[in-house]
Amino acid sequence: MFDVILGISAVPSILSPFVLVTWAGPAAGPTVAEVNALRASTPRLSEDCVTVGPLADWEATNQAFRTWQRDLFLEQVGALRPLPTGKTAVYIAVPDTSPDGHRYNVERGTSEHGYTMAEIARSVSCPGKAVPDKIRNECRTNVITTLALPHITNEVTKPKGGYFGTPVELAEAIYRAVAKWQQRADEKSNLVINLSVGWQPQSTGAVLGADPTKPVPAPENAVLSALRYASCHKALILAAAGNHPRGGSFHYGPTYPAAWQSLAAPTTRECRDFLSDHESPPTEPAGSHTPPPIFPPSANGELGNSLVFAIGGTNRAHMPIDATRPGSLSRLAAPAVQGVAGAPNELPVALTGTSVATAVVSGTAAAVWSHLPQHTPLQVMQMIYESGMNMKLTDTDLLAAPAYTEWLREVNLCRAVGRALSLASAKEMMLACSPSTADFQVPAPGPNVQNMIDDLFHKSIHVNASGSLKPPFPNKNLPSIAAAPWVHPHPNDPGCGFACYLKIMSKSIVVSINPAYQGGTLSNMVLLVRYSDQSVDTLYPAINIEMSRTPPNNRFSFNGLPLSYTPNGQKYVVEAKLSWTVTNNKGQAGSTEESIPFVYQ
Repeated sequence: MFDVILGISAVPSILSPFVLVTWAGPAAGPTVAEVNALRASTPRLSEDCVTVGPLADWEATNQAFRTWQRDLFLEQVGALRPLPTGKTAVYIAVPDTSPDGHRYNVERGTSEHGYTMAEIARSVSCPGKAVPDKIRNECRTNVITTLALPHITNEVTKPKGGYFGTPVELAEAIYRAVAKWQQRADEKSNLVINLSVGWQPQSTGAVLGADPTKPVPAPENAVLSALRYASCHKALILAAAGNHPRGGSFHYGPTYPAAWQSLAAPTTRECRDFLSDHESPPTEPAGSHTPPPIFPPSANGELGNSLVFAIGGTNRAHMPIDATRPGSLSRLAAPAVQGVAGAPNELPVALTGTSVATAVVSGTAAAVWSHLPQHTPLQVMQMIYESGMNMKLTDTDLLAAPAYTEWLREVNLCRAVGRALSLASAKEMMLACSPSTADFQVPAPGPNVQNMIDDLFHKSIHVNASGSLKPPFPNKNLPSIAAAPWVHPHPNDPGCGFACYLKIMSKSIVVSINPAYQGGTLSNMVLLVRYSDQSVDTLYPAINIEMSRTPPNNRFSFNGLPLSYTPNGQKYVVEAKLSWTVTNNKGQAGSTEESIPFVYQ
């Protein structure tokens, strides 16, 4: 449920001045003291040694790496290619970690999660217009941010935003988002609410609010009421299905508020009773004199008019991401691996999780709605669904309902916009969209990025790793350090975030901890590699090494990973992840995990 950005490279033989530590298994792993001694005793490279050399501007090169990740992600989503945009403005509200703001300049919070979600949604809604001038002059999407997660610790909040929040704070942020939209939008402008946040269900019982005889706890009911309020104003509400926490107590089904996909949106009569007397309820859509079916599919595969549409995540092979929670995968999914967007020279850390997928669908919905402003939220979602790509799913335990097996779709931006253009009788000519099943590929980074990867490798402590393969992640991973029931971003801020990178053919990985990471010291590193046949390698290359934010223990490279990849094209890597135990400055232990980039070099 997390994410990351990375970098790595093979070790040239010329690097003999670096002393390599041979690791025969967990028992022989170097201790922190041994690593410190190794760092101190490592001789400097001689002047005549041929190396890439230190980079003149580390942050600039790091941005080149993130630019590669951004282009890779937007290419997969279909947002690099210019597509026609409609004439009607659409608002995307993002209650998250960014302070309250509006339109072009999304403010970064203490956590950049909200900024990243807002910029991904806007980039997708205005494909091919990621340059700031084009965003300002040609993009009709307006972004509203409201601070929903202000907590730095359980007791401390910041006006610039924090890392988590309470359900009541989320509810207040949703109300503010609707109010800001009402103040600024004209009568034709529609509202998409992007909820890339959530909290864990407290039980595996019935969905809160599904049984009217059982009261919903006040904090959760505050969010439920805010969502109904927004729905009564014709807002389209999208929520991340959540990510598997890997360890700790077992979690089944989507997180809240995505779990409310099973509740129907309020009818016009219910909205009349719900809204204040001075507010005008929405008009009844044509032909909807009775409540439509809820989200589970009917016999012909149509969507129902759900209060919330839950969104799942896919990797580059169009498969559900590894962090998919059992019983959470709904009808719609979208690309969710290493999502990044934003100001060209200030790109944030790439993130992986269903929050990224939700932002992609929010942007797609805005792109469709800009052409068809008279459509209802359900009609927009039905169009996105019908134009999506069929997905194959082998693990039916991931599905929120067995009936979804035949109806699972991955969102396709080009096809959705093409469908909207055809219905809007637009004059623009659309080029052919991508085939329904695209070939899986991971483009290699450019020279600048490769130089950064090589430089990372040269400056890291090299360890020959030969740990044995293990079954899935152990239960030693712990839940979040923050007390429940907090509302968290999905995913949280990653530990790497600065440069971690896996090379498949070289069987090597570089891990470099972000100096800005606030989580604490990372230990018990586990590398998970998932293949196209759904098999998994689980490796423990650094079980005795602690990684911190400061040198010398913030950068290592591990060589000789026992990957089972076979270069015959029949079994290829589709996702790589790092899992950690994280210990804060109070000695409290929790866990985190993050997807990392990889190439086949």
